[in-house]
Amino acid sequence: MGFNVKEQLERLESGIKDLASSDTYMQYLSAMSKFVHYSYGNIMLIFLQRPDATLVAGYTDWIRKFRRYVRKGETGIRILAPCTRKKEEDGSIIVTGYRSVSVFDISQTEGEPIPNITPQLLDGSVENYNLVLDAVKRCTSFTVKFAPLSDCYGRCDYSVKEITIMPDMSQEQTIETCLHEVAHSIMHADADTSLLREDREVEAESVAYVVSAFLGIDTSNFSFPYVLGWQGSDKERLKKSLAKIQKISSQIITQIEKQLYMPVSCAV
Repeated sequence: MGFNVKEQLERLESGIKDLASSDTYMQYLSAMSKFVHYSYGNIMLIFLQRPDATLVAGYTDWIRKFRRYVRKGETGIRILAPCTRKKEEDGSIIVTGYRSVSVFDISQTEGEPIPNITPQLLDGSVENYNLVLDAVKRCTSFTVKFAPLSDCYGRCDYSVKEITIMPDMSQEQTIETCLHEVAHSIMHADADTSLLREDREVEAESVAYVVSAFLGIDTSNFSFPYVLGWQGSDKERLKKSLAKIQKISSQIITQIEKQLYMPVSCAV
């Protein structure tokens, strides 16, 4: 029996739906709503000082909102906080200046856990890994290279037609990441500029999930949270791209089959 792309997409959609309705996700949303949304300038300041930061809050907020405590000796991340005052005429709030304050990443704290739905990195090996990786790389016209990345596992640069993959990941994670970026190179290099990044990420990860399943790699713990993170409350985001995802998944699978001499039909 051939590999069924449609069946895998239904499994993906079901898994995301189950995760979105789980108690853990509800607790996660509740926790995330307590975090301050920083300006672009402060996000850059945080990144420059601590590129690996994921969840950031002030010293007091960690205690009051999350019952977590900054560990002794930790160095704060300096950002700018607005100084405000209330206008006597109408009671509106105006910004009068800025002051430097310290915030801390969750990795600098300890205490009660915060619900986590971040993608879980894959850690398994892949049979005939080098052959499979080479077959995946040959599915795109983009050059694929390995080099350190500071903020992601893979990157697709459309301007120079180049894919960069983080080195030293597990074999499963490397294949999955490469498939994700290959999907970007096929689907989005000449895409309508109005296509939102959220849609591009949902499409690329969905293709990576389906093709990984064909290769015997279960990426559920990585792909479900990843797609949900980009899809958010928009339950139609995945559905409106299903036909495109199905087409590109089948195309990549067919190419990989030919290169690995695997006489398996691909049912769509």
